[in-house]
Amino acid sequence: MDTDTAPGIVAGVIVYREVRDISATPEQVYDVLTDLDGYDQWNPWVVRASGTVAAGSKVDVWPLLRGKEQHYRHRILEADRGRRFVWCDLGWFTLFAKGERHRTLEPSDGGCRYTVELRLNGIAKSTADKQFGQSMREGLAAEADALKTYCEQQ
Repeated sequence: MDTDTAPGIVAGVIVYREVRDISATPEQVYDVLTDLDGYDQWNPWVVRASGTVAAGSKVDVWPLLRGKEQHYRHRILEADRGRRFVWCDLGWFTLFAKGERHRTLEPSDGGCRYTVELRLNGIAKSTADKQFGQSMREGLAAEADALKTYCEQQ
């Protein structure tokens, strides 16, 4: 398992990254990730989600940030079964700090390699990192661990 929860800077973007080897096919993992109504069964960070998974659609998510459930709206940027699932923040705050979640699945021996990156950009990305970074890093790691566990038990 490779994990890098410390924020890195890539081309001016703050990146939190988690990698897990999962003993399930990329399609099986993708199906769990895109079953938004099922997030409450396995996800300790995004405790609820709803909407239709298709490029361009809007979805609602309720993550736990600093111990409190928040509500955010996202736009699906990519939905490529078994390969990539990407969404970005929507809302007034994106004028200052914008987040994107990039989830990539690659076949590997005995399953797949899951990589998730939360990328922060914008003029207030450092402020967002200072205010919510620890919570986002912890949530991202917990979510990746829970996804691995859930998929391997199915």
